[in-house]
Amino acid sequence: MLAQFRPLINRYAKPYLVLVCLLWLAMFFVRWDTMVLGYNLYFLVMQKGFLILGILTILMGAISKRWGLILFGLLFCGAFWINLFIFFGILPVFGN
Repeated sequence: MLAQFRPLINRYAKPYLVLVCLLWLAMFFVRWDTMVLGYNLYFLVMQKGFLILGILTILMGAISKRWGLILFGLLFCGAFWINLFIFFGILPVFGN
């Protein structure tokens, strides 16, 4: 059953990773107070969306036995914390 998904995952892994990375970069330009249907868009996407995408990527990596997908999945699971580190740890070094 899982062997049927391997060619599909191998074919679409790169476009999938590019799209998720573009979503991650787009979140740098979203204001923290943007509300959509009563939910804070930034925290909804960064805390819930990327956690789901990260787990999905880890599963894709386990099925296709690709370590790169597993690594990206771990990065996507920690995307919110990585962004906080960039915003409050690295960027203040360069000034306001």
